[in-house]
Amino acid sequence: MKISLIFAGCVFLFNPCVNVYDVLPDFIGLILILRGLYHCAGLNSGVAQARAKFMSALWVSVAKFVVMAIAAVTRNTVFDGTMLLTFSFAFAVLECVFLIPAFAAMTDGLAHLYLMSGENKPPVDETGARVMSVIFVAGHGVLTFAPELTHLYIKDSGYVTSRGEINIDSLHMMLLVICLAGNFLLGAAFLAVIGKFIKTMSRDAEFAGYIADRYENEIGRDGNAALTRSVRLYMLLTGIGLLPFLTVKADLTNIGISVAKFCIGPEFVCGIMFLVALKYVSVAYDKRKMKTRVGVFIGLSASAYVSSFVYSTVLGNVYMPWTEDGFFVYYLPWAVSSAISYLLFALCAGSNRNVCHALIDASVGVRGECTDEHRRELDTQRRSELKRAIDRSTAIMYVYSAISSVCTAILPFVEAAWAIRLLVGLAMFISYYLVGRDLTDEAQNAL
Repeated sequence: MKISLIFAGCVFLFNPCVNVYDVLPDFIGLILILRGLYHCAGLNSGVAQARAKFMSALWVSVAKFVVMAIAAVTRNTVFDGTMLLTFSFAFAVLECVFLIPAFAAMTDGLAHLYLMSGENKPPVDETGARVMSVIFVAGHGVLTFAPELTHLYIKDSGYVTSRGEINIDSLHMMLLVICLAGNFLLGAAFLAVIGKFIKTMSRDAEFAGYIADRYENEIGRDGNAALTRSVRLYMLLTGIGLLPFLTVKADLTNIGISVAKFCIGPEFVCGIMFLVALKYVSVAYDKRKMKTRVGVFIGLSASAYVSSFVYSTVLGNVYMPWTEDGFFVYYLPWAVSSAISYLLFALCAGSNRNVCHALIDASVGVRGECTDEHRRELDTQRRSELKRAIDRSTAIMYVYSAISSVCTAILPFVEAAWAIRLLVGLAMFISYYLVGRDLTDEAQNAL
């Protein structure tokens, strides 16, 4: 049981935000919270409800991260102050909709499990943790978008102006500083209260043993339930891992950095998500080979990402950069490391295909011993359909790897190359999402 991961996840939620800009992405914290609730969710309906709400909040956070990336690229062009206000307000509302009931259900559910774990348990302040969580989520949302309300001060022809009455820029900066300070203090109070709540349970050996025993007896021995969870989590996490491949070309000159032709998607995150997903696989696969491939991919992809940033910083805004002295000094490390990393991604895709095939073999037909020949034929057909779908999705990954290698190599010469990568990456994500949904639904039949 890793209930202490809940507090680690809350740290990522705590950091102050500026409209849609978030230093520590919330989706990382939400993944940690979901991991911390993993064993408890099947033992208490409240914790199960909380986990479902946190899962919904995870997708909101992923969308917020994508908007943040687009806003950084198109600042003062597409994303003006009004759009920042609109999106920051929308995300604040969505976070309240999902996170407030999630924290309320989590604190009540964990407190109930804790009291059931033994006699004469020291009291836990679930009411204080619940109230502080609600205050934090609501306050954090308001303080995040409040400074952007200054963009509603409109005069004359629709332009934001002070006309000598109010200096809007100074007012915005003042509100920003005040809200950041308020967010920090509110977050510190939230961490103090929720940390005490989690600490009481995470350090109780009797509680840990109680959860472990109940999970093993009620869920761990139920092979169908364990298989369903394994399939759902593996396909979800690997699907999230493909999101960084939906990258866009960045131009960060608006924020004082001379960077252009820089594809901002940190693709090495895909490898990290694959490693996390493998922890939930309950079927046999070549663990050593896949983990080795993923580990090498992470290193090479991170190297390519850094090389790309260095190249873009030095030569990004240069017209016809190949005519500049030292072009190949910056271009070759980026192009070569990217090509090798995409080759490794293709190998990882092949290993992922083998894992998915194993999950399909384990999931299809798990309804008890099959004695009907027609049912047996239908199960065989269903296995073949799902495996063909995985093979098609894997083929698109291979195509993406090849096209990305070429597009990266020609990007300094053909600026539109990044758009081709984006379109193929979108096709790759959609195909994998669809087959993941079908496989998850098939595994659900086991229950």
